[in-house]
Formats: sequence, structure tokens, C-alpha cells
Amino acid sequence: MREQKPKSAGEPLFYEGLQPQIGKLTQAQQARRDQIELAGHAKLASLSARLEAVRPKPKPEPEEPAQGVVRHALPAIVPPQPPPATWGDLLTVMNEKHAIIDNVGGKTVIASWEPSSLDPTRRRWVFQNKESFLLRYSNRYATIEITTQRGGTVQTPVPLSGWWLTHRHRQQYRGITFQPDAPKVVNECLNLWQDWGCKAKEGDWSLIRDHIETVLASGNPEFADYLMPGALVRANHQNQTQLTQEA
Repeated sequence: MREQKPKSAGEPLFYEGLQPQIGKLTQAQQARRDQIELAGHAKLASLSARLEAVRPKPKPEPEEPAQGVVRHALPAIVPPQPPPATWGDLLTVMNEKHAIIDNVGGKTVIASWEPSSLDPTRRRWVFQNKESFLLRYSNRYATIEITTQRGGTVQTPVPLSGWWLTHRHRQQYRGITFQPDAPKVVNECLNLWQDWGCKAKEGDWSLIRDHIETVLASGNPEFADYLMPGALVRANHQNQTQLTQEA
């Protein structure tokens, strides 16, 4: 083998023909470099868009009301609420509108005061069964206080219909009757009489009297006397009194 001479300190490490061309790239290398830079920029833009999407957005500041527009707000001091109604008040309201009738045609029914379809200023009694009454008040409740074992009290809502039906002071009558000029309750029966529909006053009633005597009574004075309004009221009163005493 040829013995290689050691290089002196002044000799170059590389020969002139073998030194790399620093700063000069081929066309393929330059194209690859540009492609890598474009990919890096695209990836950076995608990452920035994702960060912007997940970044919490600041709450918009409230807009100033336009001139002349008054913004409504709650009062600074809330007025106190009126005290709740007592159980006596609730029972009175229910008794003024409803009543249990023990026997109407062999059935126990619930009577209710309802506005008349002929005259809304007057009321009439309407009878309904228990199922209809419960359905009517199915969305209304009454809050009652229940004493606990520890001596405290808790408020529990109960259906209003069931509360009134089981109350010992509910309004209840043995039956119904119709007796003019009689009190509201006759022999433990509810009197359906509500006074006359109009006030009596003096006037000329010759037209209706002629109709009763000529048309209805066919000229018979005895029949005409029976059909007169006063006689009808007296006869109906006697019949109703007899039926009530028999019941």
C-alpha cells in the first residue's frame, strides 16, 4: 500500500473541485422547498381557524336605549302580597255556589248556581253528578296545613272538589221544592223560588185578561177565574206544600 503523507497545516481540507456549492439549489430542490413552505402556511392557517372557533367570544355590551324609549324594570320595592284567604272564606264561597241534594229523582246530585241563558243577570240551579263536579275542579287545589309527628306543620295541596265534598260543613239539603213567597229552606228542602222576574206595579192588563177569558177559557167564567195569575200562584203553592209534607 502507498503510504499516505500527512497533510500539512497549510493545505486545504477539501480540494477545490469537491467543495459543496453552498446557497445554490437545483430546480427540483427549490420546488420541494416551496412545496414544504406552502404546506406549512396552510397548516398554520387551519390551526389558527380552529383556535378562533373554540375561543370564547366576549358578551355583547348592552345597547343604549334609543332616545324617547323607556326601558321597563321591576320596582325597587316589591309591594307586600295580600294575606291568603282563610278556610272559612273558601268554604263560604263554595257553599254560595254549590249544594248537595240528597234525593232528586232517586239520586244524590250536586246543585250549582249558573247564569241563566235567557237572562244573564239571573241564576238558575243546574244539577250534575260527582264525576262531572270532580272534572270541573280537577285543576284547582286548596292548601291545607297538616301537623307532623314532631309537632310542626307542613302545607299540602289537595284537590278543591274533594276537600269540599268531604267537609262536614258543606251545604246540603234533603230535597228540592218550589214554593213562591216561601223562605229559602222549607222542611230541609231547597226552595227553587227566586221571586218574580219583574216588579209588580199598577197598569192596564185588559189585553192579557181578554186573551185568558176569550181564548184560553173559551168564555167560561169559572175556567177564566182559575187561569188568572193570582189563582195559579195560590194553586201551585197549595200543591207544593202538600207534596213537601208527603215527602
